[in-house]
Amino acid sequence: MNNIDIKKRVIEECLNIQIEKAHNAEQAMIEAQQAANEYGLPKDRYDSFRTQQLSKKDMFAKQLSKYIEEIKLLQRIDPEKVNESVVFGSIVVTEENRFFVSVSIGKINVDGNMYFAISPAVPIFQVMAGKKMGDSFSFNGKSQKIKEAF
Repeated sequence: MNNIDIKKRVIEECLNIQIEKAHNAEQAMIEAQQAANEYGLPKDRYDSFRTQQLSKKDMFAKQLSKYIEEIKLLQRIDPEKVNESVVFGSIVVTEENRFFVSVSIGKINVDGNMYFAISPAVPIFQVMAGKKMGDSFSFNGKSQKIKEAF
């Protein structure tokens, strides 16, 4: 597989993960609203079940909104664009790890290879930002050399 195909697969996997998270948040939001509606009005002033359910619904609505924003960010990444330096949308292969600079998802497995989907806000991105193939960086006392960036 060439680098563009790898990038397409990594983006696709990240999108699938975020779409599933968005779907789960939406379902949980709906369930919390239904539970609050079915319960009806509070039975007395100490009865907080309905309020708890509505708070849950609001929490899941915020999560859903976050996932939708992250899906939009992922969709804006052009898999055909080859980045020569480490920027948003880059895949970075070091001697020890593979990173996809996009949104914070964590470990993802694509075709048997483990990638770390990281956001540009995380400290490791800050130390490798702008670096190119062959450059080295140090993070947590460990030096890593960039074998590929695309």
